[in-house]
Amino acid sequence: MKIIFKSLVKQPNVEDTHVNIEVQANCETFVDDKLNEWKIFTFKESENDIAVRFEISTNKLRIYRDNASLIFELGVKNHNSTIDTSSKTFIPITTLLKSIDFEKNKANYELYIQNKESNSEVLISECFVELEIKK
Repeated sequence: MKIIFKSLVKQPNVEDTHVNIEVQANCETFVDDKLNEWKIFTFKESENDIAVRFEISTNKLRIYRDNASLIFELGVKNHNSTIDTSSKTFIPITTLLKSIDFEKNKANYELYIQNKESNSEVLISECFVELEIKK
């Protein structure tokens, strides 16, 4: 199947980043042991051949891309996500899923990083993603 991957990333003091690409993708559905229905999308980014995996349910989102593992739950700040830098240093990321539309494969989420000096979380980006199945 073909999907159109749409993304808008808003970061403080940086111009917005827009992505709108058509890619060949696989999609599977399954029901987990808690009877939650999931859709799993896997594809490779066409410009750099990086594998991407989106796992979507009605209240959860998981994104695996290259060196990042991002785990989200609707309305809950989650501290179980990491980004592995090129120097092989794991950076802990706090995630917050603000909204999710299971039927339309859309989500809005925020990413935070810990500021060691002030011992507080700092918003590094707000993201809007959509996986549109091409008809």
